[in-house]
Order: sequence, then C-alpha cells, then structure tokens
Amino acid sequence: VPSAYEGLPMVIMEAFQAGLPCVTTDVGGASELVVDGVSGFLVKRDDVSAMAKKCAEIVLNPNASRLMGAEARRAVDRFTVNRQVEAYLALYRQLAPGVGRG
Repeated sequence: VPSAYEGLPMVIMEAFQAGLPCVTTDVGGASELVVDGVSGFLVKRDDVSAMAKKCAEIVLNPNASRLMGAEARRAVDRFTVNRQVEAYLALYRQLAPGVGRG
C-alpha cells in the first residue's frame, strides 16, 4: 500500500482478514494496523526501494510470510465493529458516568 496520505486503510484490514501480511507506507492509520516486522512492514513514504525490498522479502520467505499472516489475522480482530462499539461505550461511560443508566 504505497499511499502518501491515508486514514485507516480498509485494504490492509481486508488483507489481514485473509491472513496476508502487508507492506505499507508509514502514514495515517497504517501504523495502527501494521506492526513492523510482525504483521507486515512499514516503510517511509516515497521510499520505492524499501517498498520493493520488503515486498520481495515477503515473497521470497513463505514461512515468515505465513507467520506474519497469522499475526495479521489476530491484529485485525482489534478493529471489528463490536470492539469499536465497546471502545466507544467505555469512553462515553468514562466521560459521563451514570448518564443513560437508570
């Protein structure tokens, strides 16, 4: 994912759900998803050489790629709708204790 600017990239979450590690630029929310060297690789924006090297590393090391893919699958679980709703509810409860409870 060679983005120059990005929010929380759905394409990374979709790849992670499929058990695929990603190589992405370290912009926006990509670093919230990808743990460098664990579930994929983060490279500096516009560093084409580093992007190519890390892509080759994944392709040329299938065992490491499978391990990264397994980590990726676990990582994406943090971003399910239910977990996001629970996180928001916990925040609201912290900010306004007792509101909405009756």
